[in-house]
Amino acid sequence: MRSVGPSSRSTSVSSQQLLLFLLHVLVSQQHHMCHAFGPFSPGDLDKGFNLLETASKVVPQGRIVQTAKEGWKFAWKRMMAELAPQDKTGSYRRPSYTFDGKIGEGKFPDEAGRYHLYVGN
Repeated sequence: MRSVGPSSRSTSVSSQQLLLFLLHVLVSQQHHMCHAFGPFSPGDLDKGFNLLETASKVVPQGRIVQTAKEGWKFAWKRMMAELAPQDKTGSYRRPSYTFDGKIGEGKFPDEAGRYHLYVGN
């Protein structure tokens, strides 16, 4: 990624450096945190931690947003890779269930009050 700094020099900034810079901005803006959560006076504009505006003085806003988007996408894919069932190729695979009987046959006799159906929303 290329960005133009205050001295109008082009410098190379990696995504990791950008994330570290954003973390630094967040920590340096710590004294504003209490105000960021309220209470607000009438007419106050809630800018949150003001990260985008502050960091855009060094890095273009589009790059900041793209880095955040890619970070969330990476986290989502990692979470799905570890939590969702998949086959050897990495594709989603619906899990097989061991219950293959039918109520009213064999070891699941049809008896009043034995089975309950819970439906949630």
